[in-house]
Amino acid sequence: MKHPIKDCILTKIEREAGSSGIKTWRKSILLVWREATQHKYANVFLNPVTNEEAPGYRNIVKNPLDLNTIKRNIESGKINTTREFQRDMMLLFVNALMYNRSDHVVTNMAQEMLFDVVESIESFIDTQLKLHKQRDLGVDDEERISVMKTRRHR
Repeated sequence: MKHPIKDCILTKIEREAGSSGIKTWRKSILLVWREATQHKYANVFLNPVTNEEAPGYRNIVKNPLDLNTIKRNIESGKINTTREFQRDMMLLFVNALMYNRSDHVVTNMAQEMLFDVVESIESFIDTQLKLHKQRDLGVDDEERISVMKTRRHR
């Protein structure tokens, strides 16, 4: 799931991108976020958990997260790297696993969605690394766009 070398390279690329690169990254990572919101179980994780839905949730879960909060954090700049995005997405699902019993339906939903989201993030990382490598090799924009479209439709 974690690839330390890929993470280090991608973080370095993101830091070197500058402000225009951050804007591009935000647009791109919001596509990954949007893909997560299209998951068949996403509605369970879209909004903050209320005490009425889950009594005692705030006593067990110290850092609650939901998909809409993650989106706001991307847009506001609280999340600035793919690593931070991945960390928060993982925390969202870990919270659900921590609060719910292992045989609870939400636990099963969280596990399935976590697997799918991690797959999407890893695909995003692979695409970003390929695009950076192509840029370094002088591949033109049309070829880069072709690679992005191919990765998105896999």
